[in-house]
Amino acid sequence: GGSSQFADTNLTTFVSITQDDPAGTPTWSDYSPIKIADISARAFRFKVVLLSTADNITPSISELTSYVEYN
Repeated sequence: GGSSQFADTNLTTFVSITQDDPAGTPTWSDYSPIKIADISARAFRFKVVLLSTADNITPSISELTSYVEYN
């Protein structure tokens, strides 16, 4: 077995929103970093940025899920 150390990796989640119809030609906001947020919008786009400060280490994601609730 191997050992894993994660102190030299980081993941940041970002969101971009629009109040326009996403099926049309929406105007999207700039991406903003989020952890937990209360955001109102018609549509959302998400992205993540992975960073490693260690040589020869490339973080990867095999699955990512975003939960959006309607209140």
